[in-house]
Amino acid sequence: MRVHKSIYLAGAMRGRPQWNFPAFDEALARWEFAGWTVYSPAAVDRALGFDEYDDRQEVDIDFVNRALRLDLILLESADAIALLPGWEESTGATVELAFAQFHRLKVFDAVSMKEIHPVKHPWFE
Repeated sequence: MRVHKSIYLAGAMRGRPQWNFPAFDEALARWEFAGWTVYSPAAVDRALGFDEYDDRQEVDIDFVNRALRLDLILLESADAIALLPGWEESTGATVELAFAQFHRLKVFDAVSMKEIHPVKHPWFE
């Protein structure tokens, strides 16, 4: 029986101050404190050399595609997904949610840590 729990954080990044990294970092700390292994796209972006403090930084489609592929690999190995506030405004987060729903992962609110049931297929709304 698998006891270890892991969760992937999903949320908006583009158009947010510091690319919303502070919200991802706060959620990561909250979930780790609760005993979860946390996968964060902000950590992936940092590992790829992205600087959240550089507002002039250009984000090209190649970087976005590479990051999303790595994010989906992490998500595929997670037990659940946690949605940050404003996730509905993010194309990437809606893709990640669809992927998680397809794989029948539990979905949580990243702040309240309660299980939620967002609308299926949010990309059609």
